[in-house]
Amino acid sequence: MYALCKRFQKVFKELQMSVSLIEIAAKAGVSLATASRALNGKGGVKPETRERVLAVAKELEYSVNMAARVLATSRTETICYAVNQRRAPLDVDPFYPNIMHGVEAELSRHGYHLLLSTIGDEHKSIATFKPIAENRVDGVILAGPDIPPVSFWN
Repeated sequence: MYALCKRFQKVFKELQMSVSLIEIAAKAGVSLATASRALNGKGGVKPETRERVLAVAKELEYSVNMAARVLATSRTETICYAVNQRRAPLDVDPFYPNIMHGVEAELSRHGYHLLLSTIGDEHKSIATFKPIAENRVDGVILAGPDIPPVSFWN
C-alpha cells in the first residue's frame, strides 16, 4: 500500500508539472493570446504561426488542463447519460449500451465526453443529482421510460 501511495504521489507531481501555455508561447515566440488562439483553433492566427505553436505543443507534450478550461469557459464539455438504477447490471441490458455507444461516438466527434450516471430512489429532486447540482456537466440525456417524472427536474 505504501508503494502504491508513493507511486500516486510521483504521478500526481508529474501532472502538476505539466507544460503551461506560457512555456509554449515563449518557445514559439508568440504572445499568450496567440498561443491560446492557435491551440483552440480560433481565428486571427496566421497558418504558419498556428503550425509553429502546434509543433511546440506537440514537442513539449502539452495537454489541456481541463480544470482551468472549465474555470475560464464555464463549460465542462461533458454530457451526462442518465438511466434509472436497476437491479440488473447495465451491461447485460440489450438496449441502453447500444444507445450509449452511439451517443458517446457522436459526442466525441464534437469534442465532448460522456458521463454515465444512474438515477435512484434517493434522488428526490434535482438538488440531489450531483452531476447537475455540482455543475459537472453541460447537459443531461435522460435515457429510458423509467426516469422519475418531470416534477423531479423542476
